[in-house]
Amino acid sequence: MAIRKYVDRVVKRRWVVITAGVVGFLLGLAYAFAFETPYRAESSVYLSVNGGGDPTLAPQLTTYMENQTLTYAEVADKPLLQEQVKKVIDLDVSISHLTAVVSTNVAEETYAFDISALAEDPEMAIDIANATAVAMVDHVAANEPESNGEPILRMTVSASASEANSVLPGSPRHPTVGLITGLAIGVVLALVLPPSRPFDRVMRRHE
Repeated sequence: MAIRKYVDRVVKRRWVVITAGVVGFLLGLAYAFAFETPYRAESSVYLSVNGGGDPTLAPQLTTYMENQTLTYAEVADKPLLQEQVKKVIDLDVSISHLTAVVSTNVAEETYAFDISALAEDPEMAIDIANATAVAMVDHVAANEPESNGEPILRMTVSASASEANSVLPGSPRHPTVGLITGLAIGVVLALVLPPSRPFDRVMRRHE
C-alpha cells in the first residue's frame, strides 16, 4: 500500500517530473554545445583523364571513372591514407582517431567527392580536411594504372577548406544524462514536496 501511495503522488505531480526532465535535458544540451561542439571543414577533389594520356579514351572511361571515384572515396578515411595525413600535419592524435573523424560524400553522376573532417578545434578540422585532400592526390598519382607510361586518371583538389562550421554535438551523452537526472530529481521532488492546495488545483486542471 505504501508503494501505491508513492506512485499515486508521483502521478498526481507528473508535471513536476516532466518539467524537471525537460530542464535537465536542456541543461545537458547547453553543456554539450558549450564544451563539446565539433567543427566541420570540407575540401573537394575530382578525377579527370590525365593530360599525358590519350584524350580519345575519355568517352570510353565513363564507367571506369565512376568506379574509381567510389574506390578512392572509400580510401580517404582508411589508415593507409591517414598515416600520411598524420605525418604531414604532425598531429598528436592516433590514426584510429583520424579515421573516425574523416568522411566523404560522392556527388551523384560526377567524378568528384567532398572530404569532411570533424574536430573540436576549427583550425584542426581545416588542416585534416586539406591534408586528406592532398594525400588523396598523391595516392591516386602513385596507384592509378598507367596508359602510355602515364596514370590514366589524375586527381585534383577543386576546393580547399578555408573555414570550419560548428555542428551539432556528435554524442547525445550529456543531453541524455541531463534528461535522466532531471527526471530523477522530479520524482524526488514529487515525493518530498509538502501538499499544496493551489498546486493540486493546477494539476487537476491538466488532468
